[in-house]
Amino acid sequence: MDNIAINANAKVNLLLDVVGKRADGYHEMRMINHRLELSDMIQCKKTGAGISLKADSAQIPVDERNLSFKAAKRLLEFCELEEGVEIILEKKIPHEAGLAGGSSDAAATLLGLNQLFDLGLSIETLAQIGLTIGADVPYCLHQETALVEGIGEKITPLVSIGSWPVVLIKPEIGIKTSWAFSQLGDLNKLDHPDLDAALFHLDKKDYLKVFEVVGNVFEGPIFSIHPELKKLKETLLEYGALAANMTGSGSTIVGYFADEGLARRGYQKLLLNNKCCFLTKTC
Repeated sequence: MDNIAINANAKVNLLLDVVGKRADGYHEMRMINHRLELSDMIQCKKTGAGISLKADSAQIPVDERNLSFKAAKRLLEFCELEEGVEIILEKKIPHEAGLAGGSSDAAATLLGLNQLFDLGLSIETLAQIGLTIGADVPYCLHQETALVEGIGEKITPLVSIGSWPVVLIKPEIGIKTSWAFSQLGDLNKLDHPDLDAALFHLDKKDYLKVFEVVGNVFEGPIFSIHPELKKLKETLLEYGALAANMTGSGSTIVGYFADEGLARRGYQKLLLNNKCCFLTKTC
């Protein structure tokens, strides 16, 4: 095998909570994550030596600032490989959106190179490498509905959320993760989502009950600064979404629909005033 292509699916948080802060400055998280059909495409080709990366967007860095580049470098160093690789990145997932686009690209690169060079590394080993690249990379390697805890390294597979039509709105606002965490303040004063209730209902496959408790601890502080994001959430609910919330630290708002026709009508209305809007599904 001289080349391989692999999808890098967007990740969203069905629920996201921040439950503490560690001595090293990292925050302790509890999240229920799942994937979307919306994805980037990663192509990896063997070369004589070194790493090169090409992207279909001028906004994407093609050096070590890129998480795919970083993933390739870490993996080649870990396995002491002298061969090189060319990575071609086709982007569909928007940046600074809370959709883990860069982390998913890095995870896909690790998976792709593991197959391309027939390395035989386990997901657990790849996840250890991935955690040095970004907190979301280990989850993106597992690719299933899961409870994610700690700083992203503790992953417990859950009952699948199933297939639901989803509308994403990514406003022009870009939110840096570090800034979002700086806005949390006293964790005891935040509105925390009921993640344990969601776990109970998900285990019973009572998805409508799960949607009743969807939430994100970042919404309170970020909506107070960017009320337009709260308005987008309210609009999705007005258009018939079963639930809507902000994913990650923002700024993308996710709406879950029971009916594809209803989701499509909401999507078409939202497109009139939102340049970056997607109709996709959970997977």
